[in-house]
Amino acid sequence: MMTTTVLFFFVSLLTTTVTSAPSTKRDNPLKAIILTPDYGFDPTESAIPWSYLQSQNVDITFASEHGDVTAADKRMLDGTWAYFAGAKEPARNAYKQMVSSKAFNAPLAWSQDSFSLGEYDLVLLPGGHDKGVRQLIESPTLRQKLTDYFPGTEAGGSKTVGAICHGAMAMAWTNTTDGKSILHNRRTTTLPAYMEDMAYGTTKLFLGDYYLTYPYTRTQYAVASSLDDSANFERGPLNLLLSYNRNDAWVVVDEGYVSARWPGDAEVFGEKIFEIAKERSGK
Repeated sequence: MMTTTVLFFFVSLLTTTVTSAPSTKRDNPLKAIILTPDYGFDPTESAIPWSYLQSQNVDITFASEHGDVTAADKRMLDGTWAYFAGAKEPARNAYKQMVSSKAFNAPLAWSQDSFSLGEYDLVLLPGGHDKGVRQLIESPTLRQKLTDYFPGTEAGGSKTVGAICHGAMAMAWTNTTDGKSILHNRRTTTLPAYMEDMAYGTTKLFLGDYYLTYPYTRTQYAVASSLDDSANFERGPLNLLLSYNRNDAWVVVDEGYVSARWPGDAEVFGEKIFEIAKERSGK
């Protein structure tokens, strides 16, 4: 009888301990939203950060202008050019997983009046060379949503914006009511002009102006010219070999605004936006 009682006690204790053990997932996860044009965004700059955020159990939503399911620049994924200068295998694999996810196939519409970025801890804007990314950069409706959200990235706020490559151009060309860019007093980076010129100069005979999203300017010049102080544009060290080594990555953090240059920065960029968003949101 005594043996049975002791055995029952330890079984009950074990059951209680297992039941009360903390979940491996956060009860109040970070909420992130990835904004994409209908077509042409860079697969690496979207899928590599997405993959890392997924691994950290972030609740991820997607949004396009009208709620349509979107697609990355096919030139970076398929064909001969993709083999030489497209997304690397880890990015292609991550992209396949991303486009198969439930959230990717049920995007919200940022053009709807009811749409707001306010409920999200992190807003992510990937870039891309294809002219299709102009939809993300130029949307008046999205600019207004970003204008409303961005003050939360200042010191003392709880919000985070991550912009990589042409995503920073979308931020730079978003103005407040006084006509100044929302980045006017912030530190930032974006795709350097030398990278853009290298890509264009070596491919213009067979790709035309593909690598110039806006042929009349360069992404760096567009972003830098929106700043009050040119010293706040941080190009980063030269990477003439276009190395994807994470030690060569360049990510700029200004309170809750995190920016990076190109696909080679995407891995470190993804880790950093999570770190900053987690810290600022307290989640």
